[in-house]
Parts: sequence; C-alpha cells; structure tokens
Amino acid sequence: KMHGVKRVPASQKDQVKELAKLEAAKKLNKLCEEVLKRRRSNFYDAHGLGLTLKVLEINPEFYSAWNYRRAAFTNQSCLDAISADEGDVLQKELLLLQAAMEKNAKAYCLWSHRLWAVDRIAARE
Repeated sequence: KMHGVKRVPASQKDQVKELAKLEAAKKLNKLCEEVLKRRRSNFYDAHGLGLTLKVLEINPEFYSAWNYRRAAFTNQSCLDAISADEGDVLQKELLLLQAAMEKNAKAYCLWSHRLWAVDRIAARE
C-alpha cells in the first residue's frame, strides 16, 4: 500500500479499465438506440432532447442526435411542451455547440448544425 492506494497487478488494472470501457459503451449504445427510436417515430419532447444532450456530451459527432435536435426545435408542439421560445433555444444550442467544438472543432456535423442555428437566428431578426 502506497499513499493509501492498494497496489493492484497490472493485468488486473487493465481488466478493470476494460470493464469500465465496456460499461460506458453499453450505456452510450442504449442512449443512441433510444434517440434513434424516437427519431424514427417522430416523437419529439423534453425527454428526447435530454437524451440527445447526454449522447452528445459523450460523442459530439453523433449525427442523428443533432438531426433529432434540429427536428425537435422546428416542431412547434415540442417547443410548446418545453415552454421555450425558439430564440432562447437557439442561443442555448450555440453554447452547446461551442462546448462540443472544444472537443473536436473539425467535426462536420457540428459546423452543419451551427450553420442551421445561426441561419434560424438571422431569419428571426
């Protein structure tokens, strides 16, 4: 024991890391499946937007999550359900995109979604 940390053989450490990666991948896969299911059924709501947010925090290059968000924000009943003004939603979307671009500034889907959001903001003015 060194500095209060129990020593674990290297092979055991690798197994623990692999199990953690596997669990994270399973969680991401489950979230992605739910987003895709909602997208296929055209079901847009606050819960779906929350799911896409979780997915995009893990993997900001998941095109379908950005497409879901774009469709949800153009769906008036979804905007009514989340009690939000489109302008406020788009401003928050730009903040989300900025955080995602800090992870990977070269991802095409981020720039495409940003262009869509900026165009929508400009059209409102």
